[in-house]
Amino acid sequence: MALAIGFRPSAGVGGWLVAVGVLALFVLALSWLSATIGIIAGSPEAANGFTFFVSFLAYPSSAFVPVDTMPSWLRGFARDQPVNTVVETTRAALTGGPVGSVAWHAVLWSLGIIAASVVASGMLFNRRS
Repeated sequence: MALAIGFRPSAGVGGWLVAVGVLALFVLALSWLSATIGIIAGSPEAANGFTFFVSFLAYPSSAFVPVDTMPSWLRGFARDQPVNTVVETTRAALTGGPVGSVAWHAVLWSLGIIAASVVASGMLFNRRS
C-alpha cells in the first residue's frame, strides 16, 4: 500500500535484509503467540477472537502517527511496545536512515515473545495431552 501512495524506499541490500529479517522474526513471534493462545482457547472461534486483539497493537504505535503527537496517557505504552520497535526499525532500514538500537529492541521483543510462547505452549500442550 505504501508503494501505491508514493513511498519509494531508498535502502540498499543491507537495509532490505534488516527490514525483512526483523519482520520475519516478528511474524514468527506472533505465530508462536497465536499457537499458545490456540492451545488455551477451547475452540477455533475463541482462538480467533483472542488473536484478533493482537492486530490492534499497530494502532497505538508510530505506524500511523508520531508517538510524540499522541495523548500523554498513551505515549508511554506506544513508545514501549513491540510493534513500535518493529515499525521504527523497518522504516529506518528502508529509508536508509540509522537503525540504531531500536533494531535490537525489536529483535529482543521478538525473541522474548518466542521464548515465552514456546515454553508456555509446551507446558500447556503437555498438560492437555
